[in-house]
Amino acid sequence: MCNADEIYFTASATESANTAFDRFSPCMEEDTRREVPHIIVSEIEHSAVLESASQLEAEGVRITRVPLTRGSCTSPATFVKR
Repeated sequence: MCNADEIYFTASATESANTAFDRFSPCMEEDTRREVPHIIVSEIEHSAVLESASQLEAEGVRITRVPLTRGSCTSPATFVKR
């Protein structure tokens, strides 16, 4: 369940993606775990998502870009830890 102060309305997909990723960054700074944060995105995400993911990757977040088939599908084997 969300609180009213946790709901954000934005004007576009780009603004929504940027808002979501911007909210993630402070959590990283406060996180004292040894484990590196990990975000999974598909290779066909909106450019705002891919660009934000790349920026977080440069800051040390582990980003996995999931390949998709021609039908925009993926296999569960794609998510097996390597």
